[in-house]
Amino acid sequence: MLRLNAAAGAADAMARSATTHSYNKFNLLVADPLTAVVFSWAGDTLETYDLRAGAYQVNNIPFDGTNRPSPDVSNDVWLEREAGCLTEHPLVCRHGDGYGTRCSHQLLIHEDGLEESRVWHLDGHPCEGKFELVLGEPGG
Repeated sequence: MLRLNAAAGAADAMARSATTHSYNKFNLLVADPLTAVVFSWAGDTLETYDLRAGAYQVNNIPFDGTNRPSPDVSNDVWLEREAGCLTEHPLVCRHGDGYGTRCSHQLLIHEDGLEESRVWHLDGHPCEGKFELVLGEPGG
Protein backbone atom coordinates (compact mmCIF):
# COMPACT_ATOMS: atom_id res chain seq x y z
CA MET A 1 0.00 0.00 0.00
CA LEU A 2 2.85 2.36 0.75
CA ARG A 3 4.03 2.20 -2.86
CA LEU A 4 0.71 3.46 -4.27
CA ASN A 5 0.50 7.02 -5.52
CA ALA A 6 -3.20 7.39 -4.70
CA ALA A 7 -5.78 5.76 -2.44
CA ALA A 8 -7.96 5.01 -5.47
CA GLY A 9 -5.65 2.15 -6.48
CA ALA A 10 -5.71 0.60 -3.03
CA ALA A 11 -8.93 -1.38 -3.57
CA ASP A 12 -7.46 -3.41 -6.43
CA ALA A 13 -4.18 -3.91 -4.60
CA MET A 14 -5.95 -5.06 -1.42
CA ALA A 15 -8.23 -7.44 -3.33
CA ARG A 16 -5.21 -9.06 -5.00
CA SER A 17 -3.31 -9.25 -1.74
CA ALA A 18 -6.23 -10.78 0.19
CA THR A 19 -6.47 -13.64 -2.30
CA THR A 20 -2.75 -14.41 -2.37
CA HIS A 21 -1.70 -13.87 1.27
CA SER A 22 -2.82 -15.01 4.69
CA TYR A 23 -3.64 -12.28 7.25
CA ASN A 24 -4.82 -11.98 10.81
CA LYS A 25 -7.88 -9.74 11.27
CA PHE A 26 -7.16 -6.07 10.55
CA ASN A 27 -8.49 -2.65 9.65
CA LEU A 28 -6.38 -0.57 7.28
CA LEU A 29 -6.91 3.13 6.62
CA VAL A 30 -5.66 4.38 3.24
CA ALA A 31 -6.08 8.06 2.39
CA ASP A 32 -4.84 10.78 0.11
CA PRO A 33 -6.09 14.38 -0.31
CA LEU A 34 -9.11 13.20 -2.34
CA THR A 35 -10.11 9.82 -0.91
CA ALA A 36 -10.28 8.03 2.43
CA VAL A 37 -10.93 4.27 2.51
CA VAL A 38 -10.92 1.65 5.28
CA PHE A 39 -10.32 -2.00 4.46
CA SER A 40 -11.57 -4.45 7.07
CA TRP A 41 -10.49 -8.10 7.04
CA ALA A 42 -12.33 -10.33 9.53
CA GLY A 43 -10.52 -13.47 8.41
CA ASP A 44 -12.67 -14.49 5.46
CA THR A 45 -13.99 -11.45 3.61
CA LEU A 46 -12.40 -8.14 2.66
CA GLU A 47 -14.81 -5.26 3.19
CA THR A 48 -14.13 -1.84 1.66
CA TYR A 49 -15.58 1.39 3.06
CA ASP A 50 -15.34 4.75 1.29
CA LEU A 51 -15.50 7.32 4.06
CA ARG A 52 -17.78 10.32 3.74
CA ALA A 53 -18.17 13.37 6.00
CA GLY A 54 -18.34 12.36 9.66
CA ALA A 55 -16.34 11.19 12.67
CA TYR A 56 -14.85 7.71 12.76
CA GLN A 57 -12.57 5.52 14.87
CA VAL A 58 -10.39 2.84 13.33
CA ASN A 59 -9.07 0.28 15.80
CA ASN A 60 -9.22 -3.49 16.54
CA ILE A 61 -13.00 -3.77 16.38
CA PRO A 62 -14.21 -4.87 12.93
CA PHE A 63 -14.97 -1.64 11.07
CA ASP A 64 -18.52 -1.35 9.76
CA GLY A 65 -18.35 2.00 7.98
CA THR A 66 -20.66 3.84 10.34
CA ASN A 67 -19.67 7.14 11.82
CA ARG A 68 -20.65 8.58 15.18
CA PRO A 69 -24.14 7.48 16.16
CA SER A 70 -25.36 10.55 18.04
CA PRO A 71 -26.29 13.74 16.15
CA ASP A 72 -26.89 15.41 19.54
CA VAL A 73 -23.16 15.67 20.23
CA SER A 74 -20.58 17.54 18.17
CA ASN A 75 -17.96 15.53 16.30
CA ASP A 76 -15.15 16.94 18.46
CA VAL A 77 -16.91 16.07 21.73
CA TRP A 78 -17.76 12.58 20.48
CA LEU A 79 -14.17 11.87 19.44
CA GLU A 80 -12.86 13.07 22.81
CA ARG A 81 -15.31 10.85 24.71
CA GLU A 82 -14.68 7.83 22.51
CA ALA A 83 -10.90 8.05 22.88
CA GLY A 84 -11.31 6.67 26.40
CA CYS A 85 -13.20 3.63 25.10
CA LEU A 86 -10.12 2.58 23.15
CA THR A 87 -8.35 1.62 26.37
CA GLU A 88 -10.88 -1.11 27.21
CA HIS A 89 -9.30 -4.54 27.67
CA PRO A 90 -9.52 -6.95 25.91
CA LEU A 91 -12.17 -5.74 23.46
CA VAL A 92 -10.23 -2.88 21.88
CA CYS A 93 -6.82 -2.62 23.54
CA ARG A 94 -4.99 -5.92 23.26
CA HIS A 95 -1.39 -6.72 23.98
CA GLY A 96 0.88 -9.45 25.21
CA ASP A 97 3.23 -12.04 23.75
CA GLY A 98 4.26 -9.62 20.99
CA TYR A 99 0.75 -9.49 19.52
CA GLY A 100 -2.01 -6.93 19.77
CA THR A 101 -3.01 -3.37 19.07
CA ARG A 102 -0.36 -1.57 17.03
CA CYS A 103 -2.12 1.75 16.58
CA SER A 104 -5.49 3.49 16.48
CA HIS A 105 -6.89 6.40 14.49
CA GLN A 106 -9.62 8.94 14.88
CA LEU A 107 -10.88 10.70 11.76
CA LEU A 108 -12.98 13.76 11.30
CA ILE A 109 -13.81 14.04 7.62
CA HIS A 110 -15.13 17.49 6.82
CA GLU A 111 -18.10 17.89 4.51
CA ASP A 112 -16.05 20.33 2.39
CA GLY A 113 -13.43 17.68 1.66
CA LEU A 114 -10.31 16.13 3.04
CA GLU A 115 -8.37 19.41 2.94
CA GLU A 116 -10.47 20.58 5.92
CA SER A 117 -10.39 17.20 7.67
CA ARG A 118 -8.38 16.05 10.68
CA VAL A 119 -6.69 12.77 11.59
CA TRP A 120 -5.33 11.75 14.98
CA HIS A 121 -2.91 8.84 15.37
CA LEU A 122 -2.02 6.86 18.48
CA ASP A 123 1.08 4.73 18.03
CA GLY A 124 1.12 1.61 20.19
CA HIS A 125 -1.34 0.42 22.81
CA PRO A 126 -4.22 2.89 23.46
CA CYS A 127 -4.03 2.34 27.24
CA GLU A 128 -0.42 3.57 27.20
CA GLY A 129 -0.56 6.49 24.79
CA LYS A 130 -2.31 9.61 23.65
CA PHE A 131 -3.79 10.62 20.30
CA GLU A 132 -1.74 13.17 18.37
CA LEU A 133 -3.06 15.31 15.54
CA VAL A 134 -1.16 14.26 12.40
CA LEU A 135 -3.29 15.91 9.70
CA GLY A 136 -5.21 19.15 9.76
CA GLU A 137 -5.37 22.13 12.08
CA PRO A 138 -6.48 21.95 15.72
CA GLY A 139 -10.12 22.94 15.99
CA GLY A 140 -10.25 23.26 12.20
